[in-house]
Amino acid sequence: MAALYALKDMGDENAVQTLFGLYDPKAKPKLRERLVSVLEDTENPKAVQKLMEIAKSDPLPEIRERALQAIGSKKTPESMRFLKDVVQNDPSAEIKQMAVSALADSEDLQVIPYLKQIALTAKDGELVQAALRGLGQFDNAEAAAALQQILKESKSTEMRVEALRALAEREHPVLVATLRDLALNDPDQEIRRTAVMLIGERKEPQTFEALKGILAASADMEVRKAVLFAVHESGAAGAREMLMTIALAKENDELAKEAVFALAEEETPGRLAMLLDLYRRAKSPEARKAAVSAIAEHDEEKPAPVQTLVQILKEEKDSEVKREVIAALGESKSDEAVPVLLETAHNDPDVRVRTAAVSALGEIKTPKAREAILQILKKKDGVSGL
Repeated sequence: MAALYALKDMGDENAVQTLFGLYDPKAKPKLRERLVSVLEDTENPKAVQKLMEIAKSDPLPEIRERALQAIGSKKTPESMRFLKDVVQNDPSAEIKQMAVSALADSEDLQVIPYLKQIALTAKDGELVQAALRGLGQFDNAEAAAALQQILKESKSTEMRVEALRALAEREHPVLVATLRDLALNDPDQEIRRTAVMLIGERKEPQTFEALKGILAASADMEVRKAVLFAVHESGAAGAREMLMTIALAKENDELAKEAVFALAEEETPGRLAMLLDLYRRAKSPEARKAAVSAIAEHDEEKPAPVQTLVQILKEEKDSEVKREVIAALGESKSDEAVPVLLETAHNDPDVRVRTAAVSALGEIKTPKAREAILQILKKKDGVSGL
């Protein structure tokens, strides 16, 4: 690499031509990539021509992409025309996307109208997304206006979501208000939900109030559920208290359940205690089932809290909640669950609960669980309803 730069730094025509002659499409990729980097830093106008040659013909897409980026960094009319020609005429969809990205990476404000045109007219969805991401890199009024126009005129939900995400990446004093308006009034539910989630990511002083306003005003249950996760994501003061209030209420089972799941996303030492408190205090069976489901979640490094679930099963009166606990015990694959499942299979008054307990023993698949199933089969009168 040092030798290549030393050759470049000589600056005379012979040195530059020697540098150009070092490019060989059959050379090792690392050497070709380094040569592109040196050509990018070479002020000789002919370097752009060499980069264009490499961008057109190198056998590796990653080398062509690097050459396109180098061409974009030149910011000359010639280099911009070349990149646009690649977008229009190159047979490779992947290379076209790379050229769009190179145009955006050039940070040349004059490419904004072109990126908007691509986003509004191209038939290749991946190319449109590349143009939208490119527009998102420009933090100025013209790019924001272009994204708003695309959001308004595009018939594709996917493209509108991409435009909305790009728009939300910029800092603007009225952006939260704009997102709130979309969350309440856009005809497309996916746009409404996306706007809600993007508000939650803003973490600005007005975020929490905007989300509370949407929750109160929206009639769309999916949007209202999205608000709960956005409230959690916002990390605002009062967010946890708000979610706890909804989770413990009995007016709306769906919202209570989603509030529990939103709270369950906390990663704190007190998470299990908080979920147990929710389970014991929640008035909605759906919320209690959600708490059980969250308690049962575990990964390879954190076994399910089987004893906690066992205790819940012993305390619980609601059959639907019991079945949720039993399913979680079966998924635990733990012998610790076998005694309580055997007891439940023998004695619970609800046949659906007894059946669920037997099925859970089958899920555990250990010798102790098989022995419990045999005990059930050998019981003098069997288990009624099984």
